[in-house]
Amino acid sequence: MSKPVRSSAPAIARLPRQIDGEAHYLVRYPNGRTIRCGPLEPGTDLWARLRDIHDEYARRGYSVGKLRNGQWSFPAVKGHQRITIAIQLGIPAAISSVLDAASTEPLGQDKATMQ
Repeated sequence: MSKPVRSSAPAIARLPRQIDGEAHYLVRYPNGRTIRCGPLEPGTDLWARLRDIHDEYARRGYSVGKLRNGQWSFPAVKGHQRITIAIQLGIPAAISSVLDAASTEPLGQDKATMQ
């Protein structure tokens, strides 16, 4: 008999039930492009919110993957469209980069020429 192969990859932490900081839900295509994003208030029951989103996509006619408490995401398929719905802690990178870009001045312009 062969011995089982042990993985050196770390275990993925379970999604916490609630956090005191920022969180968002994201809907993404397989290529990573975010197509929908929404904020979740601090203290939100993340498991219940992900379950609500799971049920919403099932009502919309998507075939949705199983969802267990503590899971960060689930897949959804409708026809040829495949998406992943996930919870992300903190500000998503796409939103963060837009906020950073908005807070900087365009290159080569000063405030006098921007009016």
